[in-house]
Amino acid sequence: MKNTIIMWTMMVLLSLLTACGGSDSSEDSNFKSDDSTADDSTTDDSTATEGPVLEDTASEVVTTLADINGFNIVANIRNPRTDFYGTEVEITAYVKDHSNNWVEDGTVITFVADDFGAIPDQCTTVNGRCKVTWVSSEDRTEGYADIPVNRSNDRFVTIMGRTIGEDSFIDKNGNSKFDTNEVWMTQSEPFLDSNDDGVYNPEVDEFDERMDFNGNGIFDEVFEKFRGESCSDAAISAGHCKTKVEIWATTRLIASVAGEATVSLTDCNATSYTNINVNTSTTYCILVVDENGNTPPVGTQISATVDILEVEVPPKAAVAETGDANGYSTEIRLKPKLADGETSGTLIIKVTSVDDKDTYLYVPVSDPS
Repeated sequence: MKNTIIMWTMMVLLSLLTACGGSDSSEDSNFKSDDSTADDSTTDDSTATEGPVLEDTASEVVTTLADINGFNIVANIRNPRTDFYGTEVEITAYVKDHSNNWVEDGTVITFVADDFGAIPDQCTTVNGRCKVTWVSSEDRTEGYADIPVNRSNDRFVTIMGRTIGEDSFIDKNGNSKFDTNEVWMTQSEPFLDSNDDGVYNPEVDEFDERMDFNGNGIFDEVFEKFRGESCSDAAISAGHCKTKVEIWATTRLIASVAGEATVSLTDCNATSYTNINVNTSTTYCILVVDENGNTPPVGTQISATVDILEVEVPPKAAVAETGDANGYSTEIRLKPKLADGETSGTLIIKVTSVDDKDTYLYVPVSDPS
C-alpha cells in the first residue's frame, strides 16, 4: 500500500508539471525547441581531451540529476562588511531534479568566488541542500572607472555554485523523459562575471573566467541538443542526451564598507532638502551610502533628533539586510509641535557604522514666511 501511494504521488507531480522555467529571463539560459537540427556543439564528456580542462570541475551526482531550473544559490546576508578579514556569510545551495524532488543525498556542489573573500571549494547535499561559509578577506582589487550607476567601483562579490546535471524540459506527456517534440531550457558553460555586466567578454574584462566543461578550448554559449540522461529512445536517436551539463547559478554580495558614510535628506524622489519648513507635516527619506556609493553594511545604525518638531514616524534604527546596491533609504515623518512658539532649529541625523564611526547630517528647520 505504501509503495502504491508513493507511485501515485509521483504520477500526480509529473502530470502537474508545467513550464517551470518559462519565465526565466537570465542572460545565461534560454529555451530550445525540438525543431533544432544543428549539430551538438559539445562532445561526450567521457572522451573530451582537447583544450584546457578545469581541474576543479564539479563532481558527479549520486543518482538523481539536478536540472537547470531547480538549482539555486542563496546568501543569508547580501550587504556584509567586506573591508576587513572575518565577516562570515552563509551560502546555501538548493538542488532539485526535473520533478522538483530534492536530489539524492551526497550530490556535490562546487563553489568559486571572485574578489573580497574566500569560500570552501565544495559541499555535499542532505535533503537537497548544503551550506558553506564565505569569509571576507579584502583583495584590494581596483574598481572600474567607466562603470554605470548602481555598480559603484564594481564593489561586488560574485559567488558561483556548480554541479553535474541536465537541461530542464517541459514534460508534455508526463513520461519523465525528454521527447523530440518538447521544449527545453539550456544554459551556457559557466563563467564568473567579475564586472557584473551579464556577459562573458574577456576582451573587455580580462578577469571574466570561464569553466570549459567539455574541454573543447572555447566558450560554448549555445547548445542545440538536450544534455542529460532523461531522454526517450527517439530523442537519443536524434542525437540528444550524448552528454550531461555542468549546471550553475550565482549570487551577488555588495562589498559594503564600514567607516564614514554619506547621508542626505530627500523628498523620497531624489530631490535633496537643505532646509525644513517648521509649519508643515512632511515625510522625508534619509539616504545613506558607503564610501563607494553602495549600501552600507547590515547593522549600520541610524537615528534622528530635532528640537522644534515632533518626530511622528522615526527612521528605521539600522540598515537592513538587502541586495539593493543603491544606498539604504528609510522614511522619517516630521510634524509641527503645537503651541511651541519656536521657529528655528536643527534636524540632526546620526549614522553609526559597524566599526563605531559616526557621521552627522545637520538640516536647518525654519519658518520661510
